[in-house]
Amino acid sequence: MMNHKVLPGVEVKYMDNHLYFRSPSTGDYRNKIMKEGWVKTNDIFSPDTPRRPLGRSDDYAKSDSGLLYHSTQIEDTLDKRFGVNAYILNNNHGKHVFIEEGGQTHEAADFLKKSFPEILNIQVLPKEDVLPLLQREKGKSAKDILKKKYLAG
Repeated sequence: MMNHKVLPGVEVKYMDNHLYFRSPSTGDYRNKIMKEGWVKTNDIFSPDTPRRPLGRSDDYAKSDSGLLYHSTQIEDTLDKRFGVNAYILNNNHGKHVFIEEGGQTHEAADFLKKSFPEILNIQVLPKEDVLPLLQREKGKSAKDILKKKYLAG
């Protein structure tokens, strides 16, 4: 664990591969404050390169073997292995996976349930529901559209 001063009155530390900070103004982060006023940022760092973030912990899912996988790795695996389009989204209630019907949809859902127990919400969407959404909201990513439709609020 390393502590650094980055700005006057702001302290930063790396602990358990995550970045934490505290300052006199951390009262704005009450729901994330840990012991002694430290706030976890969800930025992941390697102990070997503490100044270069690897990503955000919300973008990763822990497998049943304890390894972390980025959501794009999981989506790519589902596409290659089961022939399905999948979208992994996060909100305050955890990780959600939307699988577009087609290919081996149910096998993909079973694989997710078994391999990534922290992903609690897996929803299969009929292809006829997904395509009109994407066509109606051109210029937006599928993830943004699905998040707005299914995870708003």
